[in-house]
Amino acid sequence: MKKKQELKTPAPAPVRVHALEELEAICREFIPVRVKLNGKVVEIPVRCLSPTETIQLDEKLAVVHPPLVKPDGPDGKPVYDFTNPEYLKQVGETTRLVRSIGLYWACPLFQQARPGLQDATTIHEFVMGQLTEGLLETLWRVVTSEGTSLEERINFTLPPGKTPN
Repeated sequence: MKKKQELKTPAPAPVRVHALEELEAICREFIPVRVKLNGKVVEIPVRCLSPTETIQLDEKLAVVHPPLVKPDGPDGKPVYDFTNPEYLKQVGETTRLVRSIGLYWACPLFQQARPGLQDATTIHEFVMGQLTEGLLETLWRVVTSEGTSLEERINFTLPPGKTPN
């Protein structure tokens, strides 16, 4: 019985960066997201969010708070109800709103279809009316990954050729 050969994609050659502008340009490059839709492999360009954009979105999430159950818990700290249905609904709605705004900023296809949108609700209604939930979530994961995989984030401090024990 023959073993199937796995074809491995060679690792890209490292790019030595000599100036902050070069690094910034790499950070702003579009990342091709390849997904299979109806038997076709489709490539969708997205970019990672800038720190300023990330802060703006984080601020929208920060306004959602669970209800206070007791001002003085057993250790003197307040106790919040993180299982409150209204709170959970609000978290879900705000998370989807933030995702819609971030995808509109990071995916040129949305901006080409409806250029110049500024209002958060308008952007959200437009983005949520497009594609599928799974595809929106896939794009969002790439946009918020900063162009790296988890393994790459963990191993970034290792010398070339070394692997963690």
